[in-house]
Amino acid sequence: MNHSGRLVSALLAASLPALMMPAELFAQIEEITVTARRVEERLTDVPIAVEAFSSQAIERRGLRNIADLTQQSASLVFDQGAVSSDTRISIRGLSPSRGRQNAALLVDGIDVSSEAISSSGGSILLNQRLLDIERIEVLKGPQIALYGRSAFNGAIQFVTKDPTEEFEAGINTDINVKDQYSLTGFISGPILGDALRVRLNASWWDEEGFYRNSVSGAKLGGDKGYGFSLTTLSRFGDSLTLRGRAEFTNARSQPAAEAFIPFNTLLAVPEEALTVRPGDSRAVLECLPRTILALPNATPGSALENLANELWASEALQARYELIGSVIGDGPHCQSVVPFFTGQVPDARDLTVALGTNPFNPGRDFAGVESDTIRLSLVATWELDRATLTSWTGYTRDDSTESLDQGKFGVLDLTSPFRDRNVNTFLFDNEKLTKQFSQELRFRTEFDGPINITLGGLYWAEDVKNDSFSNPIQAAGSYCFFFSQTGGPFGPGCAGWTDFPVQPLIAGGFDFLDGTPYDGIQQYRQQPSPADRDTRHRSIYGMLEFDMTDSVTLTAEGRWSVETVAARGPRFLFPGANGGPGGQTLCGVPGRPCTEDWLFGPNGPFASQASFEQLLDLWNPVTNQVAGADLTGFYAGQQLLDLVPDVCRNDPATQQRIAEAEAGINRFDFFNPYCVQTLDRRDSWFTPKLTLAWKPTDDSLLYASWSRAEKPGGFSTLTFGASGLVRDLANFEPEKMTVYEIGGNVAVLDRTLRFNGAVFFQDYTDKQVLAQALSPDGRPVSRIVNASSAEVWGVEVEGNWRPLTEFLGGNWGVSLSYTWLDTVYNAYTDATTSENNIALAGNCGPANVTNEVGIVRPACLVDYSGNRLEKAPRHAIVNNVTYTRPIGGDAELFISVDNQWTDRRFLEFSNESFLAAYWNTDLQIGVQTGRWEILGYVSNLFDDTTVRSASSSPGLSCCFQLGVAVSLPTGSSEGSGAEVPIPKAAFLPPPRVIGARIAYRFGAAAL
Repeated sequence: MNHSGRLVSALLAASLPALMMPAELFAQIEEITVTARRVEERLTDVPIAVEAFSSQAIERRGLRNIADLTQQSASLVFDQGAVSSDTRISIRGLSPSRGRQNAALLVDGIDVSSEAISSSGGSILLNQRLLDIERIEVLKGPQIALYGRSAFNGAIQFVTKDPTEEFEAGINTDINVKDQYSLTGFISGPILGDALRVRLNASWWDEEGFYRNSVSGAKLGGDKGYGFSLTTLSRFGDSLTLRGRAEFTNARSQPAAEAFIPFNTLLAVPEEALTVRPGDSRAVLECLPRTILALPNATPGSALENLANELWASEALQARYELIGSVIGDGPHCQSVVPFFTGQVPDARDLTVALGTNPFNPGRDFAGVESDTIRLSLVATWELDRATLTSWTGYTRDDSTESLDQGKFGVLDLTSPFRDRNVNTFLFDNEKLTKQFSQELRFRTEFDGPINITLGGLYWAEDVKNDSFSNPIQAAGSYCFFFSQTGGPFGPGCAGWTDFPVQPLIAGGFDFLDGTPYDGIQQYRQQPSPADRDTRHRSIYGMLEFDMTDSVTLTAEGRWSVETVAARGPRFLFPGANGGPGGQTLCGVPGRPCTEDWLFGPNGPFASQASFEQLLDLWNPVTNQVAGADLTGFYAGQQLLDLVPDVCRNDPATQQRIAEAEAGINRFDFFNPYCVQTLDRRDSWFTPKLTLAWKPTDDSLLYASWSRAEKPGGFSTLTFGASGLVRDLANFEPEKMTVYEIGGNVAVLDRTLRFNGAVFFQDYTDKQVLAQALSPDGRPVSRIVNASSAEVWGVEVEGNWRPLTEFLGGNWGVSLSYTWLDTVYNAYTDATTSENNIALAGNCGPANVTNEVGIVRPACLVDYSGNRLEKAPRHAIVNNVTYTRPIGGDAELFISVDNQWTDRRFLEFSNESFLAAYWNTDLQIGVQTGRWEILGYVSNLFDDTTVRSASSSPGLSCCFQLGVAVSLPTGSSEGSGAEVPIPKAAFLPPPRVIGARIAYRFGAAAL
């Protein structure tokens, strides 16, 4: 039976007993109180689409983080990116490609949202472990006026537990058959009566991962750590309340179980991208005869084919890349087809996890993520006569390191202690310190008359210091088609390939040809590359509520925001820097052919330590040579110096380096050095919202709203490693959205049946998406652009039914939520020179692009209009069925079944690949008394192995690089080469897990 059939059958089977119950035996649904509008209200009275999860639901279902929470909501989707800090929440079909998240994350009313800095997504702070949570509220749609800077399309608020009026304590434990254990305890009560109440919570967990790395043999995805929280509550008289909270979490997470998705197709580059345009001597993509090593009686196309076939004949290459296929086309151009993965992401059982190991700890995996987080907050509430003044003060400090294999592509080699035979690697290694401070004041009236107002202001600051030790190292695997300005081939043996593994070169410890031990490449790495970001946000907001009649209320709200962002990062001395700061390109660039004769020959960089140091000291302005190769025809001596950006010429360290290099001492590799530059920008915007609410009865509410939302621009710090801090490449503009929504809440049948629903239209302008642009040296690199327009139509329906007091001897509850989305890019075009993007789009219109140093070259204006938005399912359903019945004394049996079905989702805006629809069922069966609760659970009951999340990665270690294009400053000659294919990696889903949760309560906490 397919997923859809299983879904319908399971929902009907689970709900049938409730549908058979007589109406006169219904039981009322417990009223839920939320703080969706920053004040306590009944859920039925809130004119916003809200979902709320109680403490009991959180504990029984074992919700540990946002990733778990999204399985309980049809409107939320959680995706993991290429690294652990790349975490993304999609709400109502809007998935953030880059920049900040679309939904704000708050703890007790304080915005703790953040943004990754060395990757995409919401940073490690987004998905941390939950401690001592009383309630989770999910608000859908723009909530900027009341929830601040990050609530572009919603907010997720965690409300922690208050200290209690009476003494109580408890302990919870969770164990399962997959060797995962956790223990939580708390104690709460008054110390000085109402003058001081205290709640202390402590948590510990040690959870092994579900999958093994086929290269190292070790498990992946494990998580261990501990945390503490202390909450105090003090009341001074009848008017002043102070609530303080301090929380510390120490977490250690292994790299996730990610599997490389093999390429399965070759996409043709459209002919219009390969044709020389009238009046222009260059095409967007072409291969000129002078770029090919001379072969008798061979056209450029056949020469490339012959060269590729020679390299392909290697058995080692075939074994590693048998699913990639030849990327050389049969036309008269360098490349007419591009390797891709298209179609449905394979099932987890058809994928193999093969991550590269840590070269500095042979045969073992990278450490993963280590994070120490401190959160402090103080909430002061002063109740005045018919008004309330509230202050929220928050501070967060997170000190984290992240170390893993960015390429997701290891090649098993049992003969080597490193166990990885990959010729390329990408070490992702970052140390990050994040500090946040926020202060918000709000004044709200509580008049009996028709008008009430809310006024407030927010100051929010975040400083992120990121030191990157990431190091992409390419030992081989490149075709090299460079040529000089004179038209001849550059250097001897320019094209080459070797299968020598890179890890021994990184770690050292082996004998070179002269027998001298070598300590490894990494000892020569430069100082860590900075990628820092400072954000300052200031805003004022207000809300006016006008009771037009006893049942109709008009609400007008808005926020004026001003935000400044300063980004600090490297600016390369040479615009064509290859690999970024710290990167090592051992071959495949001028003077570095990828042949073993060159790499390990008598004059090669790995013949001795001195030879390698000569490779590091690439350029010698005195002799005008690069690693023994004559560069006279490539760059004139002074020409290299002329390429140094003006901003670096004012840097004393750069001035000294250039002076020493000109003097013939302390030579340096011109492909890597940099100075440090700072870019800043300022955004200001106003976000209004109007809501008209009609409350015909005490148990029903209908509303209509209009709102404008804006997500400010910024700098994509992810691009720093590839292209440096270049404003034209890093900068992106604001994303804007207008939302129209009609919804309502209604309870009927004496509050035994409750419906919530909304119909909405989201009109995008300038949606932030990832595209391609020209770097200062003319290379295509990634950047964020603002797509012209996109739109989302959606419907959300949620129902809760509490029927029957006595059917089959117990009480029943049924809930069902459904979300339908229709998403489309109305107008999205991009001017690009990327073979990958052109092949994906399958179209090409004439265009020209100019980079910041004035280089102009032909490009393709590709069109993605009509495609669906990435990561947005068309349909999603979440269902819960519960059954409880007394079994003697104060004991009660309960059974709960959670069902989730999510439709297929496209991975990228190009829509070439997608995640299949998946099904998940969780089962809990237990017994509770006044003090005990013991339950057994089965997660993923049917052991569904459909991949639920996947992402693209840089691919610097998965596949041999097919060439590096170089544009000379004169623009007179240009070498063309194929780009690195874009690989994808899948996150393997949790398997079926059987376990038990046990809770015991003391004192007033008895259940």
